[in-house]
Amino acid sequence: MKNSMEIKVAKLEVEMKNFKEVNTNEHETIFKKLDCIDDKLNELFVTKTEFTPVKNVVYGLVGLVLTAVAGALVRLIIIQ
Repeated sequence: MKNSMEIKVAKLEVEMKNFKEVNTNEHETIFKKLDCIDDKLNELFVTKTEFTPVKNVVYGLVGLVLTAVAGALVRLIIIQ
C-alpha cells in the first residue's frame, strides 16, 4: 500500500513539473503575441492627442457647411 502511494506521489510530482514547464512555455508565447499586438496597435492607430487637431478641423468644417445650409434655407424663406 505504501509503495503504491509513493508511486502515485512520484507520478504527481513529475506531472506537476511537466505542467510548470508547459505553462512557462505558454506564458512566453502569450507575452510574445501581446508584444506583437502592442506593436501593431502603435502602428495602425493614433492617440487622442494626435487626433484632436483633426477632430477640431472636421468639426469646424462641418459647422461651416451647416451654417451655410441654414443660411441658404433662411434666405429662400425670406426671399419667397
